Parts: sequence; C-alpha cells; structure tokens
Amino acid sequence: MSWVRSPHWPPPVRSNFNIQLWEQLLEDYHDKIVVEFLKYGWPLNYIKDTLPDPPTRRQNHRNQFSSFIDSYISKESDLGAIYGPFRKNPLCCHLTLSPLFTVPKGDSDRRVIVDCSHGNNLSINEGIPSDTFLNETFKLYYPRHEEFIALLLNHGRGCAIWKLDLSRAFRQLVLDPHDLHLQGYEWRGQIFIDNRLIFGMRSSPQACQRTTNAVSYMLWKSNIHTINYVDDFGGVSDNQNAEHDYNFVLELFQRLGLEVSKEKCLPPTKVLTFLGKEYNSIDMTVRIPEIKLQETYELLQRFEKKKHCTKRQLQQVIGKLAFISECVRSGRLFISRMLQTLRKYHFNHYRVHITDEFRQDIRWWLLFLHDYNGISIIPDVDWSSPDAIISSDACLKGIGGVNFTTFEYFHSDIPESLRDMHISVLEMYAIYIAIQFWTSSISNKRVQLFCDNQSCVEILNRGTGRDQEMLNLARQIWYLCASSNVQLRVSYIASVENRLSDLLSRWNLSEKNRSQFFIESKLYNSDFIEKEVFGHMFNDIINI
Repeated sequence: MSWVRSPHWPPPVRSNFNIQLWEQLLEDYHDKIVVEFLKYGWPLNYIKDTLPDPPTRRQNHRNQFSSFIDSYISKESDLGAIYGPFRKNPLCCHLTLSPLFTVPKGDSDRRVIVDCSHGNNLSINEGIPSDTFLNETFKLYYPRHEEFIALLLNHGRGCAIWKLDLSRAFRQLVLDPHDLHLQGYEWRGQIFIDNRLIFGMRSSPQACQRTTNAVSYMLWKSNIHTINYVDDFGGVSDNQNAEHDYNFVLELFQRLGLEVSKEKCLPPTKVLTFLGKEYNSIDMTVRIPEIKLQETYELLQRFEKKKHCTKRQLQQVIGKLAFISECVRSGRLFISRMLQTLRKYHFNHYRVHITDEFRQDIRWWLLFLHDYNGISIIPDVDWSSPDAIISSDACLKGIGGVNFTTFEYFHSDIPESLRDMHISVLEMYAIYIAIQFWTSSISNKRVQLFCDNQSCVEILNRGTGRDQEMLNLARQIWYLCASSNVQLRVSYIASVENRLSDLLSRWNLSEKNRSQFFIESKLYNSDFIEKEVFGHMFNDIINI
C-alpha cells in the first residue's frame, strides 16, 4: 500500500504500544503499514466529499439501559479514550454527532454501540467503502472455523488448546486525529468526541483484524500456532510445549503494549470454548451450545410463517445458520438460496418476499435441528483415502449400488408409480437408497460416492437446480448425511467405469447381467453380500 506520511503530519498519537518493537518484529511483514497506523492513528477511510447527515431525532436519555451508557462514557473518559464533556462543538470544523444505543453482551452486561449507519441520505458507514482502503483495492480476510480445525488435526488427538482475548477489543487502537470530527456524540445535553476506534464504525473491525493478524505473524515466526478473529486468539500446541507457548504469548502482548482480558484468557486445556463453539481435543468433536440451537430453531419457526421480512431480519437468520453450518457441512447447501435472495436487496429496510423455495430450506433446517444434539465429529481434511467408497446407478427399470468398503450391494426394480420419472430423478433415487442403506456404517466418516449422471453430481454439490423432484431428493440425502455427520463427496464417473452398479441396475433385465456381476465382482478379492431393498424405501420421501 502506497500510504506515505506527509511531512506536515501531526506527531505520533499517545498510546501504550511499543512501536519500536512492532517495527522490529514486523520488518518483513507484508502489511507492515499497520505499524504506521498504530503510531499515527488509524484512518476511518471515509471517502465522501460531503459530510454525513445530522441525527433526525434527539437521543433518548431515559431508556432502561441509559445507565450502561453513563458507565461507559465515565470509564472510557477516565482511560483517556473520550474527550469531553463539551457544551458545544470544540473543533474548528463541522462535528458529526451519532446516536448511541446498547446491545446485549453476556447474561447481564450490554455493549455500547455508536450508530454510524444513522442518516436519511448519507451515514458515516455509507461513506466508508468495503473493498478499498485509502483509495487502493483491499480485501480483508477473516480466519475460518476450518483453520482452527486444521490446527487441531495437525497437532493430533489430545493436544492442548488455549485462548487469549484483547481487553476492550479495538478500543485500544487510537483514531487518526484527522477523523476526530466523525466520531462525536451527544449525551445528556453534552458533547463527547471519541479518539479510539468505536463499535459501530465499519472500518473498526478491519483495523483490529489487521492488527491481530500482525501479532499472529509474530507468533507463527516463533512456531506458535494461533488463529485470530478480530480480538480473540485461539492457540493449539503439543502438550510438552503448551505452557511455554501460552506464557510466551502473554509476555509478547505485554511487551507490545497490548492489554489482555485476564478473565477471558484460558490456559492450556483439552476442552475449550472459542468463538462460540466448544472444541474437545480428546474426543475430537465440536459442540454448538444448546441455547444457540434453541434460539435458531425458534427463529426459524417464526420465519416459516412469514410472507415478508426485512433485509436485516434475513441477515440475522443467515448469520445463525452460517454459524451452525461451520460444523454441519451439509447445511451450507441450504443457505445458498438465502444468500442469493439477500444479494438482491441493497438496504436494510427493504421488504424481502419469502418464496416457496426459501421456505423449503427453512423446513429442512427445522427438521434437522429438531434432532441435532449440537455435537459434530471433527472431520479429517485428507480425502486421498476416504473412509468409504460407494457407487450407484439407475436405468428406466431398476436401480443398484455397491459399497466397496463393506463389500455389500443392492438392486431393485423401480416401482410402477415411478417409471415415468426422468432418468436423472431415478439416478437420484438410487443415491438416496444407497445412503439410506449404509447410513449406520458411514456415520462420522468421509464418503466418496460415484455417479454417472452429471445432473445429480451438480445438484448434490451445488445445492441448486431447476428440477424440484431432484432437489427434494437432494435435501433428503443431505439430511441423512447431516444427521449422521457424514462428509459426502459426489464425483462423476463414466458409465463404462461404473460397471458393477450398472449391472445391478439391470439385474432383472437378463441372466447375463447377473452372471457378469459375479464375474467382475471377483476382481475385488472378496465375496459381496446382497442387501434387500424394501418397497417402502422408495416412499419414505417427505416434502422438505
């Protein structure tokens, strides 16, 4: 990034940071301009030529949570993070005043938010781009749940896990003095100006994430493996190094001038809650708290009855489902259409029409969450050798499938009521029956399924398609997988390579097919066991 400090720039801001140490440890870091921002203050990246609109309504100082705002202003003022109070604007330029409000934080506490999205025509946040920073293209990357899982898998079962949390999050980061005029608020008839990054400003999480990214870089250079998400650090260590790693990080934070929240820091253990999920390195499981599952279930129940909602309400639903989908991989397919709907609407107050297809995805989640206990086995990311390999096939008269791990197979005539179905639908039925058959043996495993129908492969992998019958069957398949924690990978295979399943689907068409199956199955040096298909298995499809 080509940001260069002007010779007329103000002197460094006052902070607790040991800038010399930051410069030393980030000498080779790709984003070392972070040090300049820590030294001279973080810019808000407001790019509009006009200033935001003033508040259209007076702040309510007598609501039931006013005491939290009183306490916040008093505490932050004592820490030097807030200037004021003033009777009038103390700056020689326009001062933007934003409303204050609170949101729940834990059981009894509340977080104070500055409403930087407030404004009839232009708000502060609308003037801050999400894809550029200081006129240069910039894309911020937030670590994912899978990356912490990868650390656990790399260190192995029974490894030590620990976490640290920055105190006051991005309230430790000082604002660029040039942007002070954008961070004012009026409270109880007095004016205050915030000189730290605030909750509610679009660019604040980016600044904090870039700062903690730099710290993670320092730790990785010292062979200490962490994942940082804004102000939270989760670490994984071998048992013999765990105490050293944890204490090293605490010491480094102190040397850098970063303040940690001691009550939220947890030393090395085997079971730890990080970013809302409980990780267990002994059982190698992830658990979503029951209260989060219940909140999501009740929200979906209300949504199922709605015909319309606001964009903000839709974002709330998607956020909760995305959180669960990090542990339930199959669930991601049933958020995709919700995300497509969300992208059509630009403003939070827009009314969103809830379509039948959207409601089907809600029903899928309701059905799944009703029985889900919140515990998922941590999956092995290595797919070079899956735990089970299955193939299936269908023709207009029959279906068949093979489990090459248990050496079992099935075949069945297609019921008369289904014989007018398109061949792609019948192929999906074959996959559904195969998963139904072997659910118990593939539970908590990685399953590679081969199919010679491209439409089935695309719908199962993408979660979208035009054929409603195939989509309904796909939902059934992914419901079975999600309920049994099955990682399913579906791949296309040419018909000539899908020989055994192809012969099984044509089992009753000729004796030659049956004989050829037994001949070719001998190539696997094992006797295959036949599984019986019951007629009701074709009729167990429910509309979700």
